[in-house]
Amino acid sequence: MHIPTTSRRRLLALLGAAALMAAVPPAQAQNFPSKPVRIVVPYPPGGTVDVLARAMAPELSTLWGQPVVIDNVPGAGSLIGAERVANAAPDGHTLMATVNPTVVGNRFLFKKLPYDPDKSFAPVSMIAQGGQIIFAHPSLQANTLKELVELARREPGKVAYPRSATARSRSCCSKPWASARA
Repeated sequence: MHIPTTSRRRLLALLGAAALMAAVPPAQAQNFPSKPVRIVVPYPPGGTVDVLARAMAPELSTLWGQPVVIDNVPGAGSLIGAERVANAAPDGHTLMATVNPTVVGNRFLFKKLPYDPDKSFAPVSMIAQGGQIIFAHPSLQANTLKELVELARREPGKVAYPRSATARSRSCCSKPWASARA
């Protein structure tokens, strides 16, 4: 195959530039992190988000060479912790580990938020994914969700369920039980 001289020169120039770019390390604007990193968990200690954040902290600390501190700031359906992150210096040293309702659902649950969910936060990474699961003791006479609802309606007060804070995803998922038990 014959390549015209002009095209050959361009190709060689591009290959040479690519080789130079590969040999030169990328420039870094700053060394990050330059101080300890705080991960705000807008929920009480011991919950799923807290456990995940605490499991990641030592690894991030080793990777970054800086302490990583978990700061539980619960209250108001995660609004207090989220507001703290939204008002922190925008230098990347304050992060938030949370679940979808803090950024997605709260805008529909509260008339006014102390932060702008679209502008106050930038997603970094998903660290886990989960769902809502119903468990029951094997002796309960219900093997399907339909049977459990029927039992709750047939025998009011027999089926009990735990519920977390109001206006959270678990709370919203448990709302149908209130009417099923009535």
